[in-house]
Amino acid sequence: MLDLDEALVKLNQVDPVKCRIVELRFFLGFTATETAELLSKSKASIDRELKFVRGWLYDQLHDPSS
Repeated sequence: MLDLDEALVKLNQVDPVKCRIVELRFFLGFTATETAELLSKSKASIDRELKFVRGWLYDQLHDPSS
């Protein structure tokens, strides 16, 4: 859990919008459509951002020196 928190802090520094998307989707349970509406983005945009973030988080959690 601490590694995830550190990765999310780093993500927030790099791209606060992507971090907000993660918070809304995974911690608050919003759907992609709800997240898109809240952030004034398209659902496709949210889906793209999440795909990127999943890969980014995977890299961070498997190679913390990144």
